[in-house]
Amino acid sequence: MEIILYIFNIGYLFQHIGTILQIQKIEKKKSTEGVCVDTLILFLIGAVSRVIWINDTELKKLWITYIELLLAFITLLYSLYLCLFKYNYQMTFFESINRTEIFILIRWYVILGISIILAYFFFPGNEGQSFDLQMLVSLSIYCEAGGLLPQIYITNKEKDSNNFSSLYLVFLSISRALRILFWFKLYEDDNGFGFLILADLIHCFMLSGFVYSFFTNLNKFSLPQINDERSKMQKIF
Repeated sequence: MEIILYIFNIGYLFQHIGTILQIQKIEKKKSTEGVCVDTLILFLIGAVSRVIWINDTELKKLWITYIELLLAFITLLYSLYLCLFKYNYQMTFFESINRTEIFILIRWYVILGISIILAYFFFPGNEGQSFDLQMLVSLSIYCEAGGLLPQIYITNKEKDSNNFSSLYLVFLSISRALRILFWFKLYEDDNGFGFLILADLIHCFMLSGFVYSFFTNLNKFSLPQINDERSKMQKIF
């Protein structure tokens, strides 16, 4: 069981490494163009939920759990700082698209509300309870799955952005694959995580849409080469 718990944390660590690479690109370009605040907020809510429900699991016994959570908060909060304060691109961009009907339906507060409702009815705890800590497990997964929707929308909307890291997509994909492996293992052990498997599968489906929308615009703007970003990683590590 301990190995599969490490896989859960390692999956999230891949996501955080991708976020670090995205932060590097933002700092280099001095622009947060193409990076969605709503997605960052929903991912942050997922991290807050993990802090709470992890204390009711075996994950709290692993040192890597606390490193993962610390990295989650550092990378997400710093990304929000870059978007909302240091470069503040989001304010002018949201003024132009916030009025569109589609985007209003996928703002972070709408997705959060839907996630709360789903977490209340579909969670791996005991049926019929008015509240169960396992609802927060579902809430974190649903928020992260739905959190990709506004980012996909902005990626499609801003077809001339060259500020999004291609390696972020690679690491995010690895993260989701490892987490699905984690849920399937628990499902095999009769722990009833079917709804969470479905949520992460939907997440992977949306991630595929994210990747598609990103790379179909390659002929419209120049993107950083993966080899260049790998060389940056070598400098970091």
